[in-house]
Amino acid sequence: MPPTEPGATAAGGWAPRLWNPVGPTESSCCCSAPPAVQAVLRPAADRAPVELLFCCHHFRASRAALAARDAVFFDVQGASIRPDAEVPVAPAPEPLYP
Repeated sequence: MPPTEPGATAAGGWAPRLWNPVGPTESSCCCSAPPAVQAVLRPAADRAPVELLFCCHHFRASRAALAARDAVFFDVQGASIRPDAEVPVAPAPEPLYP
């Protein structure tokens, strides 16, 4: 069975494919706040998919532009979310050890 795009419904009506969960030591790409949303820009002819980690504030500010670029969105656990969904409030897990 061929792989599906992130967020696309798999063959046979399975739930959308999950993305990788955010690790406890990863930080947002935009600021020092913990990541709350993963945005994935689809691959193009000259590049692989690009994963960006956003805090709640920067996701709200950027989601329209990202959606216009056909990005797909995932929460920190890797579950697909809609671009117009309320921003998840659960940040990435805290590291076990500093």
